Amino acid sequence: MIWRTLFVLTAWLLSTAAWAHGDESHDTAPPALSQAVAPRADAHSEVFELLIVAEGEQLRLYLDDFASNAPISGARIEVERGTTWKAQAREHAPGEYLLQAPWLNQPGAHPLSFTLEAGQQADLLAATLTLPATAAPAASAASLTPSMAGGAVAVIALTLAAVWAWRRRHKATRTAP
Repeated sequence: MIWRTLFVLTAWLLSTAAWAHGDESHDTAPPALSQAVAPRADAHSEVFELLIVAEGEQLRLYLDDFASNAPISGARIEVERGTTWKAQAREHAPGEYLLQAPWLNQPGAHPLSFTLEAGQQADLLAATLTLPATAAPAASAASLTPSMAGGAVAVIALTLAAVWAWRRRHKATRTAP
């Protein structure tokens, strides 16, 4: 009987702690990611698929065959940013190309044009790479709120009181003749 009462009481206390949300608002935007994700963009055609990733002052490009998703090696990739910047990427690994882009420290939207040549195939792709104004701060770990701490203390205190009462009652019935 005591165990059933203890179980029901503990379940009730834990459920009331879940109800107490404080000033929580459900219509706000979700919190920022706790791990930074490099700015990226993508472009594709019937032939090529291109993923663009900004890393520091360089662009990392991943070039794949659109139909099979197989990396494309030995391609010639020329990148233009309006009329102010033009560069050619060099192959770093199969399907992975790198190029220096000193303008990557400028926040905002950057329209890019890609001229791709691989074997007998050629294409022109466009993408816009958007760079944030500042790095997003890392999300802090959830902390124990005072209501959560109070609920935990109450559960522990009631559990200890129930165990103490049960042991006292059990000891009294054992010693009785």
